[in-house]
Amino acid sequence: MAVRQRGHGRPVIPSVIWPGFVDALTGVLLVLVFTVSTFVLVQFFLRDELAGRNETIAQLQASIASLADTLALEQERAANADARIATLLITLADTEQKLGNARALGLAGEERIAALTAELEAEREASEEALIALTLDLRTAREEAERTLLLLAAAESARDRLADDSEREQAIRIAAERELSMTRELHASDRQRVALLNRQLAALREQLQLLRSQLDASELRDEESQALIENLGQRLNAALAQRVSELARYRSEFFGRVRQALGNRQDIQIIGDRFVFESGVLFASASAEIGAEGREDLGRIAQALREIAEQIPPEIAWRIRVDGHTDRLPLRSSAAHADNWELSLARAMAVVRYFVEEESLPPERFAATGFGEHAPLDEGDTAAAHARNRRIELTLTSR
Repeated sequence: MAVRQRGHGRPVIPSVIWPGFVDALTGVLLVLVFTVSTFVLVQFFLRDELAGRNETIAQLQASIASLADTLALEQERAANADARIATLLITLADTEQKLGNARALGLAGEERIAALTAELEAEREASEEALIALTLDLRTAREEAERTLLLLAAAESARDRLADDSEREQAIRIAAERELSMTRELHASDRQRVALLNRQLAALREQLQLLRSQLDASELRDEESQALIENLGQRLNAALAQRVSELARYRSEFFGRVRQALGNRQDIQIIGDRFVFESGVLFASASAEIGAEGREDLGRIAQALREIAEQIPPEIAWRIRVDGHTDRLPLRSSAAHADNWELSLARAMAVVRYFVEEESLPPERFAATGFGEHAPLDEGDTAAAHARNRRIELTLTSR
């Protein structure tokens, strides 16, 4: 809002638009820089993590290949051991068959049989020892093969997990790249908005400059108008004072003529700027009909008013106000009026109607009001006080 300073003559317009715009633009740029930096760091760490995961996967794949080779060798050794065991079993069976045959045929003597038997026993023991050794080797090879299989399964599981993690990280990286792309697009859109705001700000500055010019011109016109208003006010006050003075002069002349026409009567008084008639002069008790004597008095007043009205200039807006007043005593139940207020207004209307209808005075110059008992001249409760309060007042005033 422009605040006028009369000492300088120019408005002081607080610059609240540009700082607010700069703050908003700075906030937007800081958010964009923070978002872009975050995505760049995330992408860097993801790439580093993916590179480490890829290296780990390669090492696991090499270990799996080595374990597969070891497993193949152990399986080959186990197969060779099985073959040797089968050969030894066949040899043992052949030896036992030979021993049986020799015993059955009886071709050799006891010594030869004993020697052959010892030889066969030794060969059988050697075969059994070899068989036990081969069995132990086979068991060891099988255990080694089982451990290798477990390692291979663990390696494959780790590889699968790493592959899943790699896929998830790849998805995260793709999402991050997509988000970065959207952020760049948003940054471009924000640049367009900033450009638009700059154009709008330039337009607002032009409008502010135009408003300042208009305000300066308006203040100049306001000062001129204020001077003119002060001049007109002074002239109006002078004219009003002159009209009041003229009206006071005509009022004084009107009072003088009415006093001359009515004579020095005690029941008609001049109090301030108004004539005061006691109600008994114009009306009977509790009545609003003007009596014959009252008509004569009002006729003299109408004649004086007619003479004065011809002298009053048309530009002076004057009016005769007729005020009706009563005492505080309540009306009888048989009276024609409901209360004193209604009676006072009816009496004032009767006077006005007399001036307008019977004396042909202009109706726009009269006004009738009723005060009832609420504007007494005397606060006493005596008969004299009640008589003073029952009255009709005529006032020559301006509109």
